[in-house]
Amino acid sequence: MGMRLSALWLCALLSAAAVPARAQRAVVASVAPLAELGALLRTALPPGTVLAPELPLSPAGTLPSVQPTLPVFDTAKLEVLLQRSEPLRAAQTPSAAAALTPQAASLSVLSAVNAVFQDLSPDELRAMPVAELDHLAGLVFDQLRPGPAAAPAAVAVLARARLRRLDAMSGQPMKETALNPDPGPYEFDLRNVSGVPPAVRRLSEDEGSVTFRHYTSEEGLRAILAAGSLINGHTPYMLRIGRMVWKTFKDLSGVFLTLPEVGGGDVGVAKSPAYVDLKVPKGLPILEIEPGRIYLIPLPGRVRRDLRERFLSWLRGEPVPPAEARELEKLGQEGGPGPALSVPIEIVGHSPLL
Repeated sequence: MGMRLSALWLCALLSAAAVPARAQRAVVASVAPLAELGALLRTALPPGTVLAPELPLSPAGTLPSVQPTLPVFDTAKLEVLLQRSEPLRAAQTPSAAAALTPQAASLSVLSAVNAVFQDLSPDELRAMPVAELDHLAGLVFDQLRPGPAAAPAAVAVLARARLRRLDAMSGQPMKETALNPDPGPYEFDLRNVSGVPPAVRRLSEDEGSVTFRHYTSEEGLRAILAAGSLINGHTPYMLRIGRMVWKTFKDLSGVFLTLPEVGGGDVGVAKSPAYVDLKVPKGLPILEIEPGRIYLIPLPGRVRRDLRERFLSWLRGEPVPPAEARELEKLGQEGGPGPALSVPIEIVGHSPLL
């Protein structure tokens, strides 16, 4: 049986603490976000151009080299988005796309598209209702601005998409990769795990209607109370299986919760941390990771904005130190930067404010 989580799970909890959304996309009621996104993508894609991750296009319409080239951007998804947006784009004149034209032919836009749609296949995008595509297209625009995106409908779509991905992995062999293959006696043995542990299960609607608790910092608590939401965390589920051995389950990311009767020390946080008691809105799936102790609203993991910017600079071929380049390459191989998402909750109680 694995040992209880300690300080590293605290990082996961604190990274999910909410802050108010500081800037949102200016919505024009007569313009569908999907039409805006289609128009934005087309500013970088002249007719007949073959989609490729080396965008932006040069003035001559050729694709300049970007070093290094990684499978970060799924061009099949871009093609589907262009096809689905065409009927809407033809009937409207998207104003927001014009406002973003200076950014249109940039890796930032493609990175935002990749972050939002990372758990959705081209076939799922073809079959998705236009209303849901609109929610996700609006979320792409929100990723280009500071602060997490407050888009409850879009968050629910992404949570269901991540759940389908995890369901497909359930029962399949897990793959483990040692990050430090030959650790010394005083070095951590860190391992990444792809896949879903057999004990993970989805809560029923009745089980998911109970009151949960989210531990955070005092600053995080004030932000949660102001925003009425949590943010998807940077760190996925981590499990200590020995004194110096940790496993990171890369696919189990999102917002971590526990139960009010579980103390902070029992889930690896300080003995008396700040906390908020909450209910999760219907429509958001909840997974049980450790029975009675650790629960998860499944979502893509968030990447800090400064890391996202360094990643885009590196993709453009700008020089970075070798150690950082290795980390950025690893991020690209894992799918690139994830989105910042504001997850709505119903607050039913919290620790006293200092």
